[in-house]
Amino acid sequence: MREVNVSTIFGTTNTIEGSGRAIVLLPRGTRLHIKNAFYSSKFNRNVLRFKHIHLSGYHIETNNEGDIEYLYITRMS
Repeated sequence: MREVNVSTIFGTTNTIEGSGRAIVLLPRGTRLHIKNAFYSSKFNRNVLRFKHIHLSGYHIETNNEGDIEYLYITRMS
């Protein structure tokens, strides 16, 4: 366990208990393989950094259409 300040939309924690590979399963069976995700028992979910997603070969961008925010994730070749 190490002390690292991590801010998310759910709040802030300073305790990261571990890190490792994460597989994100999307609708229709699409899988994102992320090489480094942080884990903290203070959160109900893993913490994925945009940097680590990008280093795993994906491009991320957000877009607002009306009152709906979309997250676009594409695989880089």
